Amino acid sequence: MTDVAVVTDSSACLPAALVDSLGITVVSRYYDIGGGPLRESDFDGDFARFYGELDASKSVATTLAPPVEDFVVIFDRLLSQHSAVVAVLGSSHFSDTCSMARQAAAGLQSEGGDGERVVVIDSAGALGHLGVQALAGARAAAAGEDVSGVLAAVRRARQEVRQWVILDTLEYLRRGGRI
Repeated sequence: MTDVAVVTDSSACLPAALVDSLGITVVSRYYDIGGGPLRESDFDGDFARFYGELDASKSVATTLAPPVEDFVVIFDRLLSQHSAVVAVLGSSHFSDTCSMARQAAAGLQSEGGDGERVVVIDSAGALGHLGVQALAGARAAAAGEDVSGVLAAVRRARQEVRQWVILDTLEYLRRGGRI
């Protein structure tokens, strides 16, 4: 067991086998395509099903950050097993995920808990950009690095990562108001 736990959110789109092998905890974001909020983890990588439901929906798809309560449960569990938690999360430009995680850490701290042992990192990205940073942090933690070493690995990865995105269609960005 590593001394530092690494958390990321489901927008990192990391393969389950890789997440499991490095002991990364993934907090599921939520989406709504007209029937109420559902966890992204409910699709478990079945993108054909997800896009099939999205195509059939008459509503505009929305995404939602995990609520504070989801982070409290995860942070509390991890802090009982590790000396610290480093949460590498999707960009605050796209989502309130970092804000929710910071509120959870502050809430734990104000309740006399261990919220000060949680460090929330805004990855300034999503998808592969986020995933590379979370992987760098998890590999550093697995190598026995302390919080400073894990944070340094995440920051190096953030500086070095480059990401290009190719979309099959702009339809979902249009329907969601992004373009």
